[in-house]
Amino acid sequence: MASPYRHVYAEIAKVEKSYQEVNISTTSVDTNLLAANYRYVAYPVETSGGGLFAVLPANGYGKVGTTNSLFRGHTGGVLDVDFNPFNDNIIASAAEDATLRVWQIKFNGTDVEEQNESLAVMKGHSRRVQRVTWNPAVNNCIATFGAEKNVKVWDVSKASCVFTFKAGKDDLLDINWNQNGNLLVYPMKDKKLHVLDIRANAETFAVNSHPGLRGGRAVFYDKLNMVATTGFSSSSGRRIAIRDIRNPENPLAQIDVDSNNGILAPFIDEDTGVLACFSRGDALIRFYELQSAENPLVTCNAFACKEAVRAFARAPKYCVDTNVCEIDRFYIINQAKQLQTTQVIVPRKNAEIFQEDIYPETNAPVPGIEFDAWKAGGEPKFQKISLENGYTPADGAAFSVEAQAEETVESLKEENEKLRTRIAQLEEELRQLKH
Repeated sequence: MASPYRHVYAEIAKVEKSYQEVNISTTSVDTNLLAANYRYVAYPVETSGGGLFAVLPANGYGKVGTTNSLFRGHTGGVLDVDFNPFNDNIIASAAEDATLRVWQIKFNGTDVEEQNESLAVMKGHSRRVQRVTWNPAVNNCIATFGAEKNVKVWDVSKASCVFTFKAGKDDLLDINWNQNGNLLVYPMKDKKLHVLDIRANAETFAVNSHPGLRGGRAVFYDKLNMVATTGFSSSSGRRIAIRDIRNPENPLAQIDVDSNNGILAPFIDEDTGVLACFSRGDALIRFYELQSAENPLVTCNAFACKEAVRAFARAPKYCVDTNVCEIDRFYIINQAKQLQTTQVIVPRKNAEIFQEDIYPETNAPVPGIEFDAWKAGGEPKFQKISLENGYTPADGAAFSVEAQAEETVESLKEENEKLRTRIAQLEEELRQLKH
């Protein structure tokens, strides 16, 4: 079946309509280094001490420099940021200081106000927190993973860790929710693809994935029960693979991309199945379509940017301009320190007329279920919206975090377990001394 998205292309904002002198972090940790929603973009800032990130209006432009709209509080470098999908004014940050923080964004009509105090500081990881991702279906729900190889899920309204899963001996490379918000996918350095049902505290499966050593990413596509992965072949070439999560042992399809060494970061459009792939240090944006079980991976167009890309983020689907047949919107920061809006467009005649075939209904930015109901085993129910007349999200529901105890129950449990282990070691040493 011919793909309506085969000839998609990227329209990148001109430099004079982009942010310039964007001082983004130079960390080598593999994260997107950028987040976006309808109102704002955010990125970790390069700094010699402490942890900073910046939040800027998404529709702004001009020179940024090093002092604009900074959020201060982390004592180690910020590694990842992510916006609350149901409230544009709430953002989470993960950092080298082993903490997760949640912040409120305040906009004075012209600029984002600087913040020196977060709404919540969540402790539980023993080493740096490398990734933070909000659940796309469940209210106040965040997943993280740390360098100590634990996956954690947090109830943000209570600033507490609710689930912890010890992933194993190898490093985690990525983590993402499925669209239904009940599974997490993460590739690991053990060269396996893992899918976790966090409420059951058990992996659904762990299967051999890309055989290369350099790293990888993974995203779900619920509509076709698929997961798309990126990684490297045994000869170090970049590769994309598609699996059916009901029978994941063997890929439905895989494509060898090229011999570059940057990790491909995949972004899935949950409504259309269009897969966009970016990579640090790469000037090419690649597009594919996950089409059907019979034709799981269709190669579409590729678009060359003028500058190599350093960071990338996908905005929510309702941000698109249907009058130009824009189906996805990304933001990129390039090597020239420019932050640019990037529209993914399907070329059509009479583009100003709404094209129903490329705009299925999409999920509204409202929770499908509350955290406690989900924790008890409930399933989300989504509200759908049409994009025919555009969509502007509300300011978001009132957001608050309960007063925090000095230590969460989860962190106390972990500390207790460490003490038990140490006591056992000391008892064994004492036993050997007696003999």
